[in-house]
Amino acid sequence: MFSIQRKTAVLGLICIIVFASGLARLFWLRFEAGDLYPPYSSLRGDPLGTQVLYEGLQSIDGSGATRNFRPLDQVDMAAGSTFVVCGLKGGEGFLAAGMWQALLARISNQGGRLFIAFMPGSGKEKSPAGGGRTGHASANASSDSLPQGPDDNRAPVSRSKPETGPPFDSGPQRSEWSGVMAELGLTLLKANTGEHAFADGARRSVAAAGLPEWIPWRAPHFFAADDAAWQSIYTWEDRPVIVWRSWGRGSVVMSADSYLLSNEALRRHRQAAFLTWLFRLPDRVIVDEYHHGLVDRPGIAGLMRKYRLQGFAAGLVVLVILWVWRQAAVFVPRPLDHRPKEDEQGIGRSVEGWISLMRQHIGPQDLLRTCYQAWRTSPATARLAQERIARVGHLVEYCGADARRHTPISVYKTICEMLAKGNPS
Repeated sequence: MFSIQRKTAVLGLICIIVFASGLARLFWLRFEAGDLYPPYSSLRGDPLGTQVLYEGLQSIDGSGATRNFRPLDQVDMAAGSTFVVCGLKGGEGFLAAGMWQALLARISNQGGRLFIAFMPGSGKEKSPAGGGRTGHASANASSDSLPQGPDDNRAPVSRSKPETGPPFDSGPQRSEWSGVMAELGLTLLKANTGEHAFADGARRSVAAAGLPEWIPWRAPHFFAADDAAWQSIYTWEDRPVIVWRSWGRGSVVMSADSYLLSNEALRRHRQAAFLTWLFRLPDRVIVDEYHHGLVDRPGIAGLMRKYRLQGFAAGLVVLVILWVWRQAAVFVPRPLDHRPKEDEQGIGRSVEGWISLMRQHIGPQDLLRTCYQAWRTSPATARLAQERIARVGHLVEYCGADARRHTPISVYKTICEMLAKGNPS
């Protein structure tokens, strides 16, 4: 019976282990593919993610690509840094957050580049009249005012706007913060496609060396510039879709679509020249994950990994398991045939305690006298005649006077025989 129960328990434990291993493997495959993360996240490995771009930037010598999980006002920007925000939704309240103001001020004072690529489906559902070029973004700007590569870290100045004010002018100043798009003087719009067949690519609108003439384009979005400092880099259907402007010591680049940075684009339509110009390699690249809702909140496990306490934790777990095991079971259990019953255990413990008490407090010369007094006051003497009790008392006094000759055991046996026979010896 016990063997059958044991086999059943072992089989059930094996089934539980196999099921847990399969479930863990399934979750691991999901996390490895990255489809649990938002689109255009650098942690996502399917066609909608940007993991290939991030790992490619990491593999380049001299280029340090890192992920940002902190608020934007805590980002450490420098002159050789490019902050990438990919897959941003144009209509969400995140663009109006005040943390953008601190990031723009840091770029203006310390340098660096801010690149924002929007999510397909963003933008306002309207198209300005005329259907041509929109706003003041110059589509014919010369290449002299455009940063040509990684060596250009100074603030380029647009020819359409003379340099005035302080040396680190951060663009148009507004008394109240109304969002990053309003601060930069740019609006994201969505084209009214209808039944019209639009082109599937954007063409270069500046004479910049190194940039490709044509890049693939998937989203019907474009920009309307409210500031003449914006320069159009690529246009789609004569509408600016990738624009650039200087911002103090740094610069800002906007893209109306994030397709060029996706894993799918790097497999089918890789634009290495455009990416080199965009990230100014081998400068430092910071890929933002905070706008995807991924926040770094270290818990106990994170702190243990940070301070390398995994070995201490493992030893503590083993120690607790051994303590629980020691308290739950005896290492060498008693045989089943020799285990005393509960009543026998109680009697045995009482006798052992009485014997231990007698050994500690009663001397050998007083043992007979003490036992006689205890017997004399017990209910057992009520059935005996006083003559027998007196004779037992005389025997105890006689033998107690010479304890060396009459041992307590021999006297005790004599008394038992006297009481059993009814006649004294």
